Amino acid sequence: MAFYEAAKVTKVYPAEGETRIAPAPGALCSRRIIQARMDADLIAYDANTGAICRDFGQDGKVSMMVGIGDVKFGPRFSWAYPSQPAVVGNLIVVGGWVFDGRALDEPSGVVRAFSADTDALVCAWDLGNPAIAKLPPEGEAYTRSTPNMCTHPAVDEAPGLVYLPDDNQQPDSGAVTARR
Repeated sequence: MAFYEAAKVTKVYPAEGETRIAPAPGALCSRRIIQARMDADLIAYDANTGAICRDFGQDGKVSMMVGIGDVKFGPRFSWAYPSQPAVVGNLIVVGGWVFDGRALDEPSGVVRAFSADTDALVCAWDLGNPAIAKLPPEGEAYTRSTPNMCTHPAVDEAPGLVYLPDDNQQPDSGAVTARR
């Protein structure tokens, strides 16, 4: 889980076309616990009460499945978020974990940043298509089988850097394509 306190943010990263409206100090959800769950939901809780912050996303949740494309869930799932997000200023930075070595056509390893105040998607980094800076075009998905950030990013706020440990492109280093 990650912690966010709007009143303590010293460097604000603006969401395009949005005015930052942070909760007032002491108000419900002015201090938030941010959780990324294995079912690909990003959830904000009030740090004081544990209540879900209903003003975040849709009833307190943001689906990280938007723009990912075909994903298999259940006993043979192919995409999840196993580590927790990083909070950088007023942004929540998340990646995703792609099940290594099972297929050549796995979901995207896109890294995204959401506003911790409003849940707006501020930016996306799609290694397969750098032209996609937020959501992919309608009816399309982020580039499939790209390297993924399957662990926690490191943050250095002084220079404004986020270090993203990434993995190999699918089928990863251990998979072999069989031919007949």
